[in-house]
Amino acid sequence: MGQDAVGLSAGLLAQGRYREVLVVVDEALRLQPDAAPSLLINRAVASKMLGDFEVAVAALRQAIVLSPGPMAEAYINLSGTLLEMGRLDEAVTWSEQGLLLLPGRVELRVNRAGALVEGGRFVEALDDLEALLAEGVGDVRGLYAYTLLEMGLWCSALRVIQELAERYGELELVGPLGDTLSQGEEGTALLNRTLADNSASPQFRLELLRSYITALKEQERLAELLSWADRLPPLFEGDRQLAAAWLEALARSRRFDEADELVARLGIQDLSLDGRQPELGGITFTPSGRSLYVDWQFGKLERCDWSNYAPFLAELPDLVEAELGAGRRTPLEPFRALQVPVPVELLFRSVRNYAAHLEAQTLARASLESTKAIGWGAGERIRIGYVSADFRDHATSHLIHKLFRVHDRARFEIFIYSLSAGDGSLYDRAIQAAADRYIDLSTMGLQEAAETIRQDGVTILVDLMGYTRLSRPGLFVLRPAPIQVSYLGFPGSTGGHWFDYILVDPVVLTPEQAAHYSETPAVLPHCYQVTDDEQPIASTQLTRLQVGLPAEGFVFCCFNNSLKLSPTLFATWMRILKAVPDSVLWLYAGRDPLVADNLRREAVRHGIAAERLVFASYMEKSRHLERLQLADLFLDTYTYNAHTTASDALWAGLPLLTVPGEAFPARVALSLLRAVGLEAVLVCETIERYEQQAIALANSPDELAALRRAVAGARHSPLFDTAGFARGIEAAYTEMVRRYSSGEAQDTPLIVSPPQAVAESGLNA
Repeated sequence: MGQDAVGLSAGLLAQGRYREVLVVVDEALRLQPDAAPSLLINRAVASKMLGDFEVAVAALRQAIVLSPGPMAEAYINLSGTLLEMGRLDEAVTWSEQGLLLLPGRVELRVNRAGALVEGGRFVEALDDLEALLAEGVGDVRGLYAYTLLEMGLWCSALRVIQELAERYGELELVGPLGDTLSQGEEGTALLNRTLADNSASPQFRLELLRSYITALKEQERLAELLSWADRLPPLFEGDRQLAAAWLEALARSRRFDEADELVARLGIQDLSLDGRQPELGGITFTPSGRSLYVDWQFGKLERCDWSNYAPFLAELPDLVEAELGAGRRTPLEPFRALQVPVPVELLFRSVRNYAAHLEAQTLARASLESTKAIGWGAGERIRIGYVSADFRDHATSHLIHKLFRVHDRARFEIFIYSLSAGDGSLYDRAIQAAADRYIDLSTMGLQEAAETIRQDGVTILVDLMGYTRLSRPGLFVLRPAPIQVSYLGFPGSTGGHWFDYILVDPVVLTPEQAAHYSETPAVLPHCYQVTDDEQPIASTQLTRLQVGLPAEGFVFCCFNNSLKLSPTLFATWMRILKAVPDSVLWLYAGRDPLVADNLRREAVRHGIAAERLVFASYMEKSRHLERLQLADLFLDTYTYNAHTTASDALWAGLPLLTVPGEAFPARVALSLLRAVGLEAVLVCETIERYEQQAIALANSPDELAALRRAVAGARHSPLFDTAGFARGIEAAYTEMVRRYSSGEAQDTPLIVSPPQAVAESGLNA
């Protein structure tokens, strides 16, 4: 049985079913301890994939102890994991211990060399690397070249990288050369000699120049970068990647007219500029100097680089107006626009412009037969189709996956249309199992995908994405269903007349904002946001120290993405930390290390020690919910609130403090807190009140403890009642169909009756 468990857990690993691996391993260890070493290795691999590196290290050490003989796989994995974690001395030690028992094992020698290089011990690493290369170990070629660069042996490194690039096609090794050669006159001279050397292949020389130009761009040396445009070797003229660099440099230098002239001269048609095809069924737009400038500035904001925050937001309306006036697409990408303070009228004009360009380009590329009258009548089920690329381990699926299972199958038939391949996660499998029909559209072109939906006879097609990443809004432009609805993923108007309704609640969409929406509001009772009232919370006895928090002291947290942060809000947080001694702020770092670097720098600028900011990385959902319980108070962002993150906090029993704004994304936390009955304590009218309340709660342990008990009781509120929510949304769907079938206008707000009234509607009689 032990070996069966080893094979089963290995099979689950291959399918990406990591949580199940841990369950199988834990059960097998109890029943068959003789298979422990192999099982523990599988546990380590699964834990690493879930982001639990400490658990992985502990499992591998235990495997080494329990193994009856030297276990190469355990030593290799342990030294490699420690190397990934940056625990370099330990990585060297375990590599060397493994080599004592398993002399000459190549993987251990590679791990040792990697740890030595990462630790700056280049001389020690060099002999090992040269020996490995002489033995034909290709995995260390890049490491060897990098070591030569770091040791200042530029000419040697250049020769090595050239040989590797030309003999083995490893052009990615050229990248680090650009940064090195951009350091002073010696590097530039070496670059010029190499570019003029006809013995070097054109491909290598082009890649070398690309890397150099990239380095100049990253170092903000835009004038030097642009000077190359006038002396570009004829061999490289017309290269799209170099053209992209000139174009971006012109845009960042605010030389917009010159940038537009370059776009026209080179016939550039899409924003990627690197030769890639647009995503399947995607839409491309001809870039302009202003659009690239806006994109660059938003990139800075996403990294929490606020050096030009106020001036950029002040000039943004003029940049948008200039593009609209020229008849071009807005430079204000819709989803980004929701996350920064943009004037309401400009936001809606911008999104309508975006929608108009989207529609024109979609219809120019594809067409679809007019949707036929719906095939729904007495006694027939209403066919609901849900469309998303996020039917995987993603925030959307975390919220909605149970809804598909609890829909009333006597009245509704559920079609799931996935825009991406499944990831094998629990969410992916649960959604596929809950669907009456699951269709993968990810490999279909736009027209084929739309025709598939039309042939399925779907009555109501629900978009869960809007203009978020991997969405295919052009699919809805083609109108494959008679009734189309926007919901959940994009908290704002799409600006497109191809959506009939948007699902909201009485809080998130005010009448003043609704006047600007192209969609008719369908107002659900309680809260518009669906939740999963069966979400498991791990119970691993996780401690603060294990996640990098201090054992004592007050923990404020905010797990929102970086673009939702602003310098004004951050300054408020820093004043809160000053007022609450020994407190820390726990933030989500994301994948870009510059986010943490920039925020620590900002903290110091406000007089707060950098170590009082603690950064969290990705963690599997049930364990993320468990770690939320280690915090004391969630501090919300206000231009774009926590959404899924907010309901996660409340489900985990963590109080969340918010300030509502005027627009939909700024009112979601208010909607959630009203639905759980905690509006009076946790919703603040002003940012000043928010600051005062955060400090007061941190200094009132009894009041905070009572509040946490109240939040724990919120699990029994309408917010966490998936079946009750299903009855409400089904009432909305039923009324949409009644209106359509009767020919009644669909442009007046649809107010959902209480769920109890659904059964008496008579529409399915």
